Amino acid sequence: MLASASVLELRHSSIDGSALSGVGLFLDAVAIIDDNLVANNLHGGISLSGSTAEVLITANELRENAEYGVGVFDSLAIIDDNLVADTGDGTSSADGIVVGAGGAGSANVEIRGNDVHGCARVGIFVSGDALGIIDDNLVGNNGNAPVGAVEMGAGIWLQQGAGSSAAFHVTGNELSGNAYVGIGAFGGVVAIIDDNLVGSTQRGEI
Repeated sequence: MLASASVLELRHSSIDGSALSGVGLFLDAVAIIDDNLVANNLHGGISLSGSTAEVLITANELRENAEYGVGVFDSLAIIDDNLVADTGDGTSSADGIVVGAGGAGSANVEIRGNDVHGCARVGIFVSGDALGIIDDNLVGNNGNAPVGAVEMGAGIWLQQGAGSSAAFHVTGNELSGNAYVGIGAFGGVVAIIDDNLVGSTQRGEI
């Protein structure tokens, strides 16, 4: 399903097996996406691109999407209380929640209270000058792709200037059993990382 410059409420639906993303919003779409099952889509589960209106994504179940569960690209979003599980096709890199900035706009997110586990590469991945907070999430057992298929695996990973306009906050999360590191920051990142519980990683906690 695609929506552009629209007002949308999507609730209590099942979206399965799309050749693209299960739900795609772009160009200032205003939306509430609540209590849906979005699974087995060949790109992402839910994708936002270039939307400057705030989108609420809450209480959804996103399973076994090929590239990412939720993707926020140059957009604004609140991502609360979702289950994001088993992203990836078993052979390639794929992430649970992806936030990217650097195109035509900026990204600003609140990611709270989600359960993100079993993704092929990273549980929550942030890149570019994105702003926001990652708080009170359960992030576990990510980075499970076969050896050689990915270059990194982590619970939370920030890179390429994330938080450079205003520090990105990573607080109160519980991370366990992620490959490589629990929380990683690389390449001009400005972040406040506080009061997280991190354990059982292969290379290091932070």
